[in-house]
Amino acid sequence: MTNVVSNTNSVAEDGVKLGFLAKYSLVIFLGLLAIAGYFIWQAWPTIIVNSMQWQKQINN
Repeated sequence: MTNVVSNTNSVAEDGVKLGFLAKYSLVIFLGLLAIAGYFIWQAWPTIIVNSMQWQKQINN
């Protein structure tokens, strides 16, 4: 009698396999994203204060 269930070890896994360059491009992208986020985090108080001052000038 033939076994209809295939061997799971022979089936290719569907996991994401990143190449050498893909790994480093992901690291570079995440690093740049973190740096941009840091600068935005540092700048937002200045932006809020300037916006409040501009709004006050417009309303007066």
